[in-house]
Amino acid sequence: MAAVYLLLAAGGWAQEPPASNPPEAPAVSPEVTPEATEQEPAEYGGPAILSRGGSATVARGSRLMTVHPYATVSGVYDSGLENLTVNQQGQTSSTDAFGEEVRFGVNGSRDWQTTGIDLDYRGSLRNYGSASNYDTFDNSLLLGVRHQVNRHVTIELMEDASRYTNSFFMPYNLGSFYDPLINGLASNELFNTPTFSLMSSARLTYQRTSRLSFSAGGTGFLVRRPAALFGSKGYIGNGDIAYRVTRYQTIGVAYSYTHFSYTHQVGFADLHGISLNYSVRIGKYWEFAMLGGGYRVQSRQVAAAQIDPAVAAIFGVVVGSQIFDRTFYSPHYEAHLTRDFHHSEWSLGYVRTVMPGNGVYSTSSYQNGQMSYVYNGFQKVSLQCRATYYDYSSLAQTLGRYSSYGAGGGASMKLSQAFSLVARVDVRHYDADASALLRTSYRASLGVSWSPGDRPLSIW
Repeated sequence: MAAVYLLLAAGGWAQEPPASNPPEAPAVSPEVTPEATEQEPAEYGGPAILSRGGSATVARGSRLMTVHPYATVSGVYDSGLENLTVNQQGQTSSTDAFGEEVRFGVNGSRDWQTTGIDLDYRGSLRNYGSASNYDTFDNSLLLGVRHQVNRHVTIELMEDASRYTNSFFMPYNLGSFYDPLINGLASNELFNTPTFSLMSSARLTYQRTSRLSFSAGGTGFLVRRPAALFGSKGYIGNGDIAYRVTRYQTIGVAYSYTHFSYTHQVGFADLHGISLNYSVRIGKYWEFAMLGGGYRVQSRQVAAAQIDPAVAAIFGVVVGSQIFDRTFYSPHYEAHLTRDFHHSEWSLGYVRTVMPGNGVYSTSSYQNGQMSYVYNGFQKVSLQCRATYYDYSSLAQTLGRYSSYGAGGGASMKLSQAFSLVARVDVRHYDADASALLRTSYRASLGVSWSPGDRPLSIW
């Protein structure tokens, strides 16, 4: 009941116009009649719609609208490095290591009259000296392109590709694009083993009027892991209808169909989902968006049919066949709260959905919480911090729950026009019913970066 009162209160606040209209506010006022609206350019300027993978529009004006390269040389310390190996007692061994890391990439955003891009490419070459079996070259690419074909039609394309052994390296989201599938597929590995992921998305939005819009999209994804762990592949099709009730509030309904299957393991899952969208801009600087609904899940799996002996030893399961075949329902929730401070941005997000798993856990109820803050108000210093929480509960296995939580922060200080001093510390705790996986990992780095521009380097 408290949530209902809160929602009604937010709606009341949204009726009050902010001190100055945000950049995305349409020329059409809320009082314009539907007949008059039909004649106006159909540009959506309201708050983000989660079923379309949008990030908060209230913060877009504060992001650095430029694309710039960078390179960093750092000393690093990593603890809790762990390969998929066990001893005769079914225990794993963790390694702590010092090393050197070279990071390089290009990131940023750029907008033209009808087209915009968001780009984050990063590469990392690490050498651990005595622990050379953990030496690796990681890289990832997130690329988003949006193009307004005409006043009614917009096309968005997004590509995500990565190969990594340490998810501390991975980006969280990309500029104007957000998709929880990115984190769910490639940020929750239990071991420091090579993981390859690829995800391609496309979306078309038809803005019928400044109030009413339709959208349809599709996503294909592929995850590959070592033979001891299983990968996944699948596709998603979705569509929604959104209606802008007032200048600062939007409601909508969405439908999605998801199919995924596995490598190194027999099984698949089909998900039919329906959800309701609500988003609101509260004043000039706050934005809140939520999505609520559920899935009808049909899952069939031959559990432990080809399970690796090392995995069996860790989780204490018997290698053999167990057929899992049933239909059930699972909730789907998303919520995002964003506050823009002109020179900084704070955001809080939560997702509960169904995911293909992380190489050990298959079809799972998945929860993820994120809190982040970035400050770029100083001329020579940039600050960032983030906290995360992940939780997996298998819907097709008897492995119990797996969760992890962590936090991290970093700072960069401008030394000259092109060079900055950069430092970062991260910690992550792994908690699973398999005691062999219970551990806490730390990462610390200190180095010098090259990046042309007036501001210090700001990389998550």
